[in-house]
Amino acid sequence: MASSGPKPPGRPPLAPFLLKSRLPDDAGRYSETPAQAPVSIPDEVPPGERRREVSREAARDGARRENDARAKPERSTEPRGAEARGAEPSGPRSIRREALSGGLSLFELGSLLEAGSTREVLSAIGDDRSPARWLMRCRALLAQGQAREALAELAELAALPELPPELLASVARLELGQGEIERALSHARRAVEADGGSTASYLALASAALRAERRGATPSLLPLAEQALAALGPTPESPSLTLALRADLLALQGEPRRALGAAQRALGLDPSSVDALAALARAAAALGRSEDAALAWQRLADRDPGEAAALRPVLDRAGISPDVLPQEPAWSPLLDDAEILIAAHDPEGLAALELMSRRQLERLTVGAPPNLQLLASLCATHLTSAPLFRDFAPYDLSLASIARVDAALLASYGAGPRPALPSDSSALTLMLGSYVGEALRQAHRGRWDGDLTSGLGARVIAQGGTWEPMRLVDARLTSGASHGLMRAIASTLPHPTSATWQHRLPLAVSPPTPWPGAWPLASQVPLIARSLRTSPIAALLGQLGLPLRNRISDLGALDRYLEVIAPATVSASHDPNPRAAGWVGCYVGELVRAELGGHWFDSPDPGAEGLKLELHTGRVTAPLQVLTARLTSDRRFSLFEWYQTLRL
Repeated sequence: MASSGPKPPGRPPLAPFLLKSRLPDDAGRYSETPAQAPVSIPDEVPPGERRREVSREAARDGARRENDARAKPERSTEPRGAEARGAEPSGPRSIRREALSGGLSLFELGSLLEAGSTREVLSAIGDDRSPARWLMRCRALLAQGQAREALAELAELAALPELPPELLASVARLELGQGEIERALSHARRAVEADGGSTASYLALASAALRAERRGATPSLLPLAEQALAALGPTPESPSLTLALRADLLALQGEPRRALGAAQRALGLDPSSVDALAALARAAAALGRSEDAALAWQRLADRDPGEAAALRPVLDRAGISPDVLPQEPAWSPLLDDAEILIAAHDPEGLAALELMSRRQLERLTVGAPPNLQLLASLCATHLTSAPLFRDFAPYDLSLASIARVDAALLASYGAGPRPALPSDSSALTLMLGSYVGEALRQAHRGRWDGDLTSGLGARVIAQGGTWEPMRLVDARLTSGASHGLMRAIASTLPHPTSATWQHRLPLAVSPPTPWPGAWPLASQVPLIARSLRTSPIAALLGQLGLPLRNRISDLGALDRYLEVIAPATVSASHDPNPRAAGWVGCYVGELVRAELGGHWFDSPDPGAEGLKLELHTGRVTAPLQVLTARLTSDRRFSLFEWYQTLRL
């Protein structure tokens, strides 16, 4: 196998995984043919619909006709079929009625194929061997399970001397899906050579090279894959596939931590991505995360058994046996991968955070009026459940909750300015700014001046002052903690005893908990406690000069954290926060157990009282209930004071 190929143009490499797209990624995305979901329909094509042999000259004529049509598109404005009769013009059913009459556009054929109507697609295409329709026919054959016939026709299609390069790239992608890696690599190289390197061609080439590399290609094809990905430029047309391939490249290059973050983000865009699942399994195995590696491998095996088989030796060498693990995890991870990267001061974590904010902002604003008050309410719910921010909930639109936003930014971005990243912080700025502004508006009974289109210039105007909250958040990100949110608004804040501080709204949701039940079990305590030291909570305390050291002195540091999410100067809230109570409760309980001796046990008592710690003296305490009380009803005692009572 050749080790080098056509050299891409000298465009600078960029982190393509930071770009966004709402479009699904599939083979059809690389041609004018629309992508389709995999469909399995066992029906055979009736003999009368089987293709007859067509001369290569006729196929070349079809290629010329399609090239002419692309160069000079024409579309009739006359209604036809169901539309001409006044019937409903849209939908698979109306398209299906027209299929036997022929003349369907590629878009209509793609819609039929996506709806699973493979027989209608084959019938409508008939003997037409113009390249794009021939490619569509091959997709339909694959969807019906006729892989052998489809691959034979793909080989004929690829042999056409005038086949457009983007269709040749699509042929390569379809061949990859059937495990024909050598053929796909050859066709992808030809596509790059033919068109000078389009996005479709480079993606096909990178995909084929990486799949060959997973099978031990000699010599290595990693340089070829890296060149192809670097040549995509700043705005690739298929960012989720680009991100998945980038993750796979990083995993194969021996950078598992970066690969892990990229793979998770790719799966967020396309949960069925074979390349992202392969990268996730390889990276997790390299990092010793056996359960994550095994579960990723199982998902890969469901999606593409051939790729899973190629990756199995990697797990075997790492001593991981995915066959003995359950298909689904017993509980979800305590920490998102972005949170792990942030706690490790890896800029990839910040990039993931900003990409997540971009996607969420798009979801929140689709079809909604450009109303900042509405956006702030939606953001309050989002922040309560979003990675990183959820550990500083509640987001109840109180003045005190602005300090929680400050704490989340300190835990993630640190005290300094935002580092240089290829990602964009504008979505995060808008979301946090709208939340901060609405908290100020409600507390001071003011009004908004501006909307979603106002950018940094949107204002909150009230008798107590005027604020530009988006500009405040932007200044915090660009200049660091010296421009913290609470510091920036300090001169306009009311006296600490003012009733304004007591304003808050009931919570619509609670922060999610990773354990299956309402509260942790005794068997889960050690894992929960250990994970706190690599959490956003620990990152915040480290920034404050109070790092967690697994010692009883950590109680003072955790009191500082509790003061952020449940300040003593604000009246107690009855909104539960099982995530904080369970996580911190398990950690402080383990500290006490290590110091005084004892064991955990599950009791029949309800709620937070169900998990108990019996000390060596015979005394029984319920640390999670203690934390719940500290968060909801009695905010004036410290954890160290509670510990002292246990020593009496």
